[in-house]
Amino acid sequence: MPTIDQLDAVLATSDADELPISQGGAARKITRGQLLTGLQPQLAISAGSLFGRSSAGTGAPEAIQLGAGLSLTAGILSGTPLPAADAVPVEHFGAVGDGIVDDTAAFNAAVAFGKPIRLGAKTYVVGGQWTVVQPGTILIGVPGVTTLKRGSQAGAGAWIAIQADGFRADGITFDANRAAITQQSWGVLVTSQCTSAQFHNCTFANAGGLLQGNGLTLQSSSTAATHVVQNCVFLGNEAHGLWVQACAGVEVAGCRAHDNGQYGICVDFNDPQFHLKVALTHIHDNRCWANLRGISVGNYNASNTQPPVWGNANPDANTVAVQNNICHDNAIYGIAAAGYNLLIEGNLLSNNGSIGNAGAGM
Repeated sequence: MPTIDQLDAVLATSDADELPISQGGAARKITRGQLLTGLQPQLAISAGSLFGRSSAGTGAPEAIQLGAGLSLTAGILSGTPLPAADAVPVEHFGAVGDGIVDDTAAFNAAVAFGKPIRLGAKTYVVGGQWTVVQPGTILIGVPGVTTLKRGSQAGAGAWIAIQADGFRADGITFDANRAAITQQSWGVLVTSQCTSAQFHNCTFANAGGLLQGNGLTLQSSSTAATHVVQNCVFLGNEAHGLWVQACAGVEVAGCRAHDNGQYGICVDFNDPQFHLKVALTHIHDNRCWANLRGISVGNYNASNTQPPVWGNANPDANTVAVQNNICHDNAIYGIAAAGYNLLIEGNLLSNNGSIGNAGAGM
């Protein structure tokens, strides 16, 4: 019998060609087509993707996602170091920003990275409740064109809850999307765990619910706070545009609040124990219109219960300054204020109190 090297080379092959095999100790034949049956003839994967296996054990290939700072071009996997101190684009963590794809996981990864996060001129979908727990979280957008939009909401509570201390957002529109979210919930809630938050050049819109539908809420806290809300817009919220609860140390400056279902800027908290009060708060150089009240500070509910007991006892606001604001065309009051150690000066009030002789400028 000739050896393999002594055989003539084939001129061409086909699936009908036969090969010898040993099966159970017996010599048998098999065609090339039978031998290749069930084998994938080629790999078909999208550009920028890798195949491998990250799960334990045997099995089919799995898609491997490229992490932050990695790229795959012309078959070469490259890594770009992320900046140590500069802002990192949220796209590094897989965000799409097309207004459709849910980018919540990408934002969670970006926040956990611990560096400032840069957002593009896009609409990013974030589901609720999104809770921020990383101290010093910074979100930097492009004013007027960067939007965070609520795509879904699991349960009640806030759409975005800020529990981390040292939070800052700049140039971001927070769209609570009440047309698509049926349940009542807070828009953006700065919880009592966060005593230092800053919002600059942001917009808070479309929160739903008569009780919780506020664009931005600074939750009551028993400790001193250093919250700053500057050059922001509040509009289209079913309750208040901005609600400053019992915080001590808040500045609201240069903001615009309009077309909110209740108050443009509300500075008040009803604590039935009479312990928590708004204090050391400065509301200045804002413009409020087309709300029930433009700016509301404290109230005349002496019991802090419902139904209220009207009177001046137990005021909820202490050491609050309301200066140089413009409040016009609000349905009841331009400015309503109750409390002690209040400074109200230099405000321009026009054409308020339009509901059946109810309300007034102040």
